[in-house]
Amino acid sequence: MTDPTPATPARKFPLLAIIGPGVLVAATGVGAGDIATASIAGSMLGVAILWAAGFGATLKFVLTECLARWQIATQRTILEGAMLHLGWFAFIAFVIYLVPWTFVTCAALINACGVFAGAMIPYNVSGLEPNIEKIIFGIASSLVGLILVWFGGYKLFARVMTVAVGIMFACVITTAIMLKPDPVSIVSGLLPISLPQWDTGGLTRTIAYMGGVGGTLTIICYSYWMRESGRTTKAHLRIARIDALIAYTLSALFGIAVVIIASKAQGSGSGSALITSMGDVLEQSIGPTGKYI
Repeated sequence: MTDPTPATPARKFPLLAIIGPGVLVAATGVGAGDIATASIAGSMLGVAILWAAGFGATLKFVLTECLARWQIATQRTILEGAMLHLGWFAFIAFVIYLVPWTFVTCAALINACGVFAGAMIPYNVSGLEPNIEKIIFGIASSLVGLILVWFGGYKLFARVMTVAVGIMFACVITTAIMLKPDPVSIVSGLLPISLPQWDTGGLTRTIAYMGGVGGTLTIICYSYWMRESGRTTKAHLRIARIDALIAYTLSALFGIAVVIIASKAQGSGSGSALITSMGDVLEQSIGPTGKYI
């Protein structure tokens, strides 16, 4: 693999040239599981925990910015630094964690993609049983992801995910606005002055919601995305900071919007079933487009 060419912001569209690895963190870090976590927290606790989205995003921004400074200063990724300073123990411990995590997470994501894709296509159109439909759509989504990364590389992956996160952000924010939440409750929820049901599961749900604003393991990938985008010099540190700031601002707003939606559209079930149930409730609240948005 040839060394990446240092990134230089385009003159015409400087913002489009700046956003890159940070937005990928936002796009890949807020997955189906995180949406389910935020939905469950919102349905249980309401908008009183909106402040947790901002707090979690701030923590992840600080961590990502520190990783960017480390990599630019040392020209090593965080994993390479761990190997250098902590030895093989760090590598072995990471592999022991990564291998089972990969299988479990990938299985959950494939299942979630299958469920959501099936929910978007009416039963009488696909003509498949729900369980078979879930498997087929899950496999199809996995193959699309494989082809995207295998043949397209970082550049195509970055472009597709940037468009995807824009669509996802617009849809979720639009849905939250269409539900017409109470502005006073929203402002109150953004202030860290309350934690409802803290002794009956509220604390656990809030921490899970806070951690879901941007993936943890995804942050490790940020080092390699920085390298692929050519951000290797001190001059790129400011760009990396702006990129991460945009990314985690979007992540926080996304998490806030999901909680607002969940608090207004009370679904039933848990996990993927809760999301599809919320879609049915939204269809009744704001019309047929509510489910698909």
